[in-house]
Amino acid sequence: MTNQSETPTSQATREPSQYQTAMMIADQLGETQPAPRYAILRIVNALGRTQARQLLDHALEIEEQGGMMLSDGSRRRTPGGIFFDLVHSIGKPKPDRRLPLRKKPRKPVEEAKKPGEQKAKAKNAQVSKKASKKPVPRPVATKKQSRR
Repeated sequence: MTNQSETPTSQATREPSQYQTAMMIADQLGETQPAPRYAILRIVNALGRTQARQLLDHALEIEEQGGMMLSDGSRRRTPGGIFFDLVHSIGKPKPDRRLPLRKKPRKPVEEAKKPGEQKAKAKNAQVSKKASKKPVPRPVATKKQSRR
């Protein structure tokens, strides 16, 4: 028997975990808010590390070539926006996995007002509704004359 020590001089590099992959993707996209970072983690869990990295590369390629416009044409998407769009348009989840749902678009900035302004606006609307209603005439009560 030979006594060989089994201490390898160089350890095999491990593939990063899904969490590490998701945080790497979020960092490369410039996503710093917790909500998008969590969404990316859920995407990596649904698609797998390999497909998520492929979509990241595709998103960064699109960004280098001039980016992608929003559907209404008002501005360019952020790199994270391109990634999320690609995930929902061409991403294929693993069996028995689902992609996180797309969030509804936020209201335009013009409609989003301060909470105090919204309450005042609602109160004014209620007052104007009351003022616009015309009083309904009520029948005048008369004493019945008794016939004798």
